[in-house]
Amino acid sequence: MLCLAVALAAGSTLAQQPTPAPAAPAPAPGGIIVGYIFDSTVTRPLADANIQMALKSDLTHGRSFAAMSDSSGFFRIPDVPAGEYLITFFHPRLEELGLNGPTKSLTVAGERTDVELGIPGTQRVIALHCGARAAVDSSGLLLGSVMQSDKPDPVAGALVTAQWFEISFSSRGMVRSTPTVRATTDANWAVQHVRAPR
Repeated sequence: MLCLAVALAAGSTLAQQPTPAPAAPAPAPGGIIVGYIFDSTVTRPLADANIQMALKSDLTHGRSFAAMSDSSGFFRIPDVPAGEYLITFFHPRLEELGLNGPTKSLTVAGERTDVELGIPGTQRVIALHCGARAAVDSSGLLLGSVMQSDKPDPVAGALVTAQWFEISFSSRGMVRSTPTVRATTDANWAVQHVRAPR
């Protein structure tokens, strides 16, 4: 009787132990973004660009990723879950040209996703600043920044004067002139845009 009582007590103890919960499934591995970035204004890769990528459905609070391009213009972003993203980049060259980094939509669905980013060519940059007729216009474009002497902050509202010596030939012979154009730096980037006759 004692052995039976001990056996019953042991069985009761085993029955009261909780059943272990099933192990949670391992998270699906993310894909890798392999990208290349190119500056078409100088026809070479854009090094040290700051690439930013964020989930399109929640740009403010959703997951985001960042990378820097190497000297060959390549960058890699690992462990990116599948989804719809927006990707852009930042670089001092954009400020020099008075541009914002272009934003592209990117769908991540497999193990690897390739993407190309870049700065548009010179004619496109001129058209963005001077309008669609820039390609057939006889004027040029001068871009620059006015900076404070004691700290690297741009100065908005500064008056900039561009002047150069020019020689032209007409039915009257050789004509010497000194064309002059003026413009004011803008409030955002303090970038000077001067359209000068060529």
